Amino acid sequence: SLEFKSILLLVLSFSIVYLLVLITGRFNSFALPLDHAVIIPAAMLAMLITVLVGQRSAVLMVFISSLGVLCAANFALPTALFVLFSGITGIGVMRITGKRIDLVKSACILAAVNPLIICILQIAMPGSFREASFSLVGSAINGFMSGILVLGFLPILESALNTSTSFRLMEFSDLNSPIMKKMLLSVSGTYNHSIMVATLAESACREIGADPLLARVGAYYHDIGKMDQSEYFVEN
Repeated sequence: SLEFKSILLLVLSFSIVYLLVLITGRFNSFALPLDHAVIIPAAMLAMLITVLVGQRSAVLMVFISSLGVLCAANFALPTALFVLFSGITGIGVMRITGKRIDLVKSACILAAVNPLIICILQIAMPGSFREASFSLVGSAINGFMSGILVLGFLPILESALNTSTSFRLMEFSDLNSPIMKKMLLSVSGTYNHSIMVATLAESACREIGADPLLARVGAYYHDIGKMDQSEYFVEN
């Protein structure tokens, strides 16, 4: 079920962050707390969960992950705080309008905010990373790549979870898709009716604060079954 798959995604995200910190902590290159900032995909995972599951679940995952990282990093507070702040930032910059370019914009914002988080943590907790330039540049790359990787992984996870994100709904709303063209040709009356219902449903949802894109797509396809026996329906 969708709920089980969502829970599985949350558990997998936590496990990735926890094990990554636990394993890399054994290497001298990541001996200091903020050295991990270069490789922890906290923002990327938070962004994916925001789109696929929901913002509340993403916030919960970020807080739990930061606690897990605190344990995995031998209670090094800077590492846990970076995961917390970077993850929350990733959730905050996800302003999705249904266009893939939104993720690129989010990646650019993260590339600027992650080094700022590093600077604040270094000022508050001196000596928490080995080399300032490496951590600053690495965290910027981490932030930018988070958005780009979300762009790459999202279509795969959309199909795996069978969930309707804004991006997927935008694809379904394309009136030039083969199924909509077939509907226009075989059941033109039903097609025009569906377009009218979609317009009404979208307007109503904007007024009451519901999801207008979901309503529009649902209206487009709500009578799709009439294509099977089109002559049975008076509008055709």
